[in-house]
Amino acid sequence: MEVKHLKLYGTRITPLSIDELNEFTVKTISESGKQQILSLNLHSLYLQFKNPELNKIQNESVMRIDGMPIVWLANQKGYRGVSRRHRVTWMDWKESFFDMCNTNKFNIFYLGSKPELKVRIEQYMDEKYQDLSFKCSHGYFQLSSKEEEELLSQINQFKPDILLVGMGMPRQEYWISTNASMINANLIMSCGAAMEYIVGYVSEPPRWMGRLGLEWLYRLVEKPGRFFHRYLVEPWVLLYYMITYKKNKWRSTIV
Repeated sequence: MEVKHLKLYGTRITPLSIDELNEFTVKTISESGKQQILSLNLHSLYLQFKNPELNKIQNESVMRIDGMPIVWLANQKGYRGVSRRHRVTWMDWKESFFDMCNTNKFNIFYLGSKPELKVRIEQYMDEKYQDLSFKCSHGYFQLSSKEEEELLSQINQFKPDILLVGMGMPRQEYWISTNASMINANLIMSCGAAMEYIVGYVSEPPRWMGRLGLEWLYRLVEKPGRFFHRYLVEPWVLLYYMITYKKNKWRSTIV
C-alpha cells in the first residue's frame, strides 16, 4: 500500500485509518521491512516546535494522527481528505490491533510501565491473545547503562515482529530514535500509557468523549495537577507558535 505523508507546521502527519494501519503493519512484517510509527497530537506538535531533534525524528517516521485537533488543523490547511476516520488513538486501535496480531501470530515485546505491572500485563495478554507471543519489560531503567544493554539484548533474543514502547512523550521517541538501528524488530511503535489503560491501571475516558475530541477534559478533571499545564497552558503557547510560523515554511506540501 502507498503511504502518503503530509506536512503540517513543519512536521509530518500520516493519515491512516485503523484498517489501513493494520494493513501497513502486516505488509511491513511480511516483507521484512523496518518502520517506526509515532503519534502526533497537540502535545507532540507543541514539543516539536521547542525541540528540533524531536521534529527530525517525527519527519523520519510514520506519524499516526492521535487527536481530533490535528484533523481540524489539517482541514484548515487545505487537507480536506483528512477526516475523523484518520484520528486513531490507541484506545480506538487496541482491540483491532491485537486481534490482527493474534490472527497473524506475531511476536510482540512491550517496553514500558512500572515494574510492578509486568506480571499483570503479561497475564492479561496471555489469557486474551493466546496465538501471539508476548513479553514485556518495565520502562524505568537507567539510560546508557548496563541495564539498558541487557534490555536491548533481551529484546533482540525475543526477535519481536513489533516492539511497543510506552515510556511517555518525548522520552519514548528519543529512545526509539537512538536505538532503532540496534533493534531486531520490523515495527517499532510508541504507545504511551496504552497498556496501562488496557489492563485497567489507568481509567479509560468514555469513547464518546474521544469521538468529540474531549478526552483531554476527562484527563484534566481526573488528574488536574498532572495535566493542567498540558491542556490549559500549552495550547496557547502552541497557538503563538503557529501564528508566528513563517508563511513559506508552514504552507502544506506533500513530502
